[in-house]
Amino acid sequence: MKLEIISDKNKAKYIFMTGLLTEDNNKPNYTETEFNIAWDSWLNFYVLYNNEGNVVSFCGIRKFKGGYGRIFDRYFCMPEYRILSFLNEDEVYIFYFLPKLMIDCRNAGLIPFFSIQSDKKKKVSKLVAKKFNKLLPSKDKFKVLDGLYCTAPGSWQNIAMTYPYKTLLKRKKDG
Repeated sequence: MKLEIISDKNKAKYIFMTGLLTEDNNKPNYTETEFNIAWDSWLNFYVLYNNEGNVVSFCGIRKFKGGYGRIFDRYFCMPEYRILSFLNEDEVYIFYFLPKLMIDCRNAGLIPFFSIQSDKKKKVSKLVAKKFNKLLPSKDKFKVLDGLYCTAPGSWQNIAMTYPYKTLLKRKKDG
């Protein structure tokens, strides 16, 4: 596996829009419009290739006001590389990204966080944070914050942050 930062906008758009050609439930997130919005707010766009040079998965680091960086922004794994159980110990492609995303966030002066949709996925968020934390130094441990936070207009998500475990993102009112 080889992880690359793609700085050529046209190449990045071509790769990004392959998500639109799948039967994935989130394929509307991979349109040209969505790419243009994301491209302008990304620190970097990352692509993981297999040994034959085929795209396995991709994502960006999205910069947020207040010095935050959402890692795994618009993460997509090609259907032929998906495993049945998310975060299976054997071969989960997100772990190829994690060290580089954390380093790049820190080098850019950003506080890393990741988000997962809907309150129903709070347990998944905690599981992901726990698995990430096993691989990270103590200064980079994630904590899932209580409540849901606005990561895009109309999108309320669970977020996990590194220290200082607080954010300027708007929190959804409970109840």
